[in-house]
Amino acid sequence: MPVRTYVHLLLAVLWGCSLIVQPGDDRCTGDEGCPTGQTCRDEVCVAAPPCASLDVCGNGVDDDCNGIIDDGPPEVCNSADDDCDGEVDEDIAGAFEICNAVDDDCDGSTDENLSAELDRCGNDFDEDCDTNIDEGEPEVCDNIDNDCDANIDEGAPCEAGTSCFFGRCEAPSCLNGGFTCDGDQFCDVSSSPALCQRRTGAVCENDAGCSATQRCALSLGGVCVEAADIGEPCMGDFSCRDGFCADLAAVGRSGSICSVTCCSDAACADGTRCTTALLGGNLCVPNAMAGAPTGATCSASEDCASGICRSGTCAAMCGADSRCAGSDVCAGISAADSRASFTCGASGRNDLRSFEDCGVYVFGTLVGLDPGRCRNRQCVSLGSRAVCVEPCESSADCPTGACGFFPTAPRSVANVCLPDSEGSRRAGGAECTTSEQCKSLECVAGACRDGCCRTDQCPNGSECRTVLRGGAWPMICLDRSVR
Repeated sequence: MPVRTYVHLLLAVLWGCSLIVQPGDDRCTGDEGCPTGQTCRDEVCVAAPPCASLDVCGNGVDDDCNGIIDDGPPEVCNSADDDCDGEVDEDIAGAFEICNAVDDDCDGSTDENLSAELDRCGNDFDEDCDTNIDEGEPEVCDNIDNDCDANIDEGAPCEAGTSCFFGRCEAPSCLNGGFTCDGDQFCDVSSSPALCQRRTGAVCENDAGCSATQRCALSLGGVCVEAADIGEPCMGDFSCRDGFCADLAAVGRSGSICSVTCCSDAACADGTRCTTALLGGNLCVPNAMAGAPTGATCSASEDCASGICRSGTCAAMCGADSRCAGSDVCAGISAADSRASFTCGASGRNDLRSFEDCGVYVFGTLVGLDPGRCRNRQCVSLGSRAVCVEPCESSADCPTGACGFFPTAPRSVANVCLPDSEGSRRAGGAECTTSEQCKSLECVAGACRDGCCRTDQCPNGSECRTVLRGGAWPMICLDRSVR
């Protein structure tokens, strides 16, 4: 057969096939012009492929059949624009590592810097990523129920000559309850350890027996002592004119000063600044002791009192959405050394709320976190799943649960809205015997204790204080007699 004739025959066959698939001018312009089960491709109705679980970015096809073309799957660490927004690995770099054999924070390492120090009993979550929930660990002296038996620090080991008192191994003293003083003695807290001393004659029974600048220190034997102001060193609550005698370990410093808790500088007196180490507790400390103020130049988050350095400038911390202007929310950001904080900013691309799922899964296995889906842009790993968290200053910010401290990153905690998953847990102030009975997951001295930022957010007769809990210093409402 001549080549020319063969070519003509081949073209006729191809053209005939085309006519069979696309007769005349009956062409489609969209899926609505095709029968059920078909889709429009190149103006031709063809059998629709099965829906994919995720959309593919850039192919012009609604792969996941959700009615949106190229909406994109969640961003993962792969040097690609997964979610079709023109950015690569955003919301991933600076995220936090979880134990899943994946480089969650896009730093080239896998499962690094993981720690079990913030695991808690009774909340049905696997914070330490060891695939066990509330399995319990050997008890250590940290003011936490490590072995999940509803007792705290029982039998915790300490060095010779010391015992475990309120989360610390110390020599027994009359201050920590190691021993008590006789009726004619007083506990001299000026010595270390505090020892019983013989009374030499009380000069006061209450503050009315002292001058306007003094307080009656009954624990020192009923003597008048000069009262310390906020920011000044203290020996105990009795020596503070206002606030309480705060352990500066809560904000990464040493010593004790009279202070109050805070979530912004507005709660602090002149000459003091709201300071944090992202361990759950914020305190008003003297400016000379605090980090740089909001708006100051910084090179690292630890340079700032707020623990937040963004684009070379210290940003203000926030405790709840109500502290932000306009449509901004109190948004989570990565800080430093596997820690997290909150500052006012744009909300996430989705509106997932407290404890809604924000994980990235492959065949049902958690492989990453997608904080951009959360309203407050903070996604926390719970081992086999991940959830959004919302910051709070008090339970008034949590319509369906309570404000309580919770790990927001491997090495930081914050007060967030905790859901009442059982629907029967108790509100702040209610009687309790275990933390599991409380919406806030915090039972102290027989009562449920909610999270707070300031004393005016606590019930009458209580105050907002930092309390040692393992490596964390959450802020909770405590009766003034429970110290």
